[in-house]
Amino acid sequence: MSLRHNRDFVLLWSAATISIFGSLVTRTALPWTAILVLGAGASEMAWLRAADLLPGLVLGLVAGVVADRIRRRPILVATDLARALVLVAVPLAWALDALSLPVLFVAALASGVFGVFFDVANLAYLPTLVARADLARANGRLQASASVSEVAAFGLAGWLVQLLSAPLALLIDAASFLASAAFLVRIRAPEYPPPPSDAPPVAGALADIADGLRHVVRDPLLRPLAGAATLHALANGIVGTVYLLYVTNEVGFAPGPLGLIFAVGGASAFVAALAAPRIADAFGTGPTIVVAYGCAAAALLLLPLAPGPTLVGAALLVAHQLAGDFSEVVYGVSAVSLRQAVAPRERLGRVNGSFRFAELGAALVGTGLGGVLGETLGLRTAIVCAVALNVPALIWLAASRVRSLRAPPTSGS
Repeated sequence: MSLRHNRDFVLLWSAATISIFGSLVTRTALPWTAILVLGAGASEMAWLRAADLLPGLVLGLVAGVVADRIRRRPILVATDLARALVLVAVPLAWALDALSLPVLFVAALASGVFGVFFDVANLAYLPTLVARADLARANGRLQASASVSEVAAFGLAGWLVQLLSAPLALLIDAASFLASAAFLVRIRAPEYPPPPSDAPPVAGALADIADGLRHVVRDPLLRPLAGAATLHALANGIVGTVYLLYVTNEVGFAPGPLGLIFAVGGASAFVAALAAPRIADAFGTGPTIVVAYGCAAAALLLLPLAPGPTLVGAALLVAHQLAGDFSEVVYGVSAVSLRQAVAPRERLGRVNGSFRFAELGAALVGTGLGGVLGETLGLRTAIVCAVALNVPALIWLAASRVRSLRAPPTSGS
């Protein structure tokens, strides 16, 4: 069946597009609330990112077990509704003159908790709606719509922050989660029932967690994918902590122009999402993953070269968005599709949970490193350190079986 005629996939696709649009507004509005409204510095930004990432470290493995033990669509709907409520609290606190950094930390923490369960269940849910052979195309469509959302959200977010204030911009995200839940409840495809288990809840959950981790560590394709993803998340944690501070305070761009620069990355990501399945078909899944990862890491080197809010500075930031976002999306679509194809259906939630645990744990460490490096060595140096962390990940991928893989398997390993 064509993906365009797959009603349930179209509903999931629509839900994801709307939700991502709002989430990207929040990705800009929440840190700018901290910077512009509350005067946060590098260390406070590190704490804010840590609050968002900590749930992935603490609950990522548990979320994988939950996604394998109960049906996944109710998880998606419930977490969408919960995140809407959390985000409404921030502009409400601002209106009552009660907004503070601890309030933002709590909002980021709660949103992160629900986001972990949503993300793990969402990755495990997609193979329920489409055949394994169509996973790359389906992930490409989802990423393409995410890129369109990125163009619109980042193009508007900076101006929304300037015109409405950062806290009020968060209301858009809350509304998007409600709309996403409305689409998800209309999906009709039956889910495979979770396997029965007579084990005690705690002991059974621990056994399931261990089984998921063992499967990732022992699988010759999942292991290097997980290792590279972990180091990549560590590097991105550093960049994510210092990036807005760097381009706003050190390079000197205002939120409005930065929003337009970010939107360029969304356009590049859209093209990459449509091209990723074709690139993987032409050059092989494994070579595509390795080369795209290397290009994404190399694009980061453009950031420290930006001299200021000049045409040259803008050109370097735009070039980073174009090359970096294109490579990131091609790498991400190919790597996630391979993971979904390799992992057995009954373990997919735990496999995703294991990846989520490793990635967010590494991102949390990277966030702390970003705060320390930004405060002690400077924001530019912190970005250079992030680039260096990607080198061993690239070597790991290039030395593994992933490199020579022409196409993902059609059934779980």
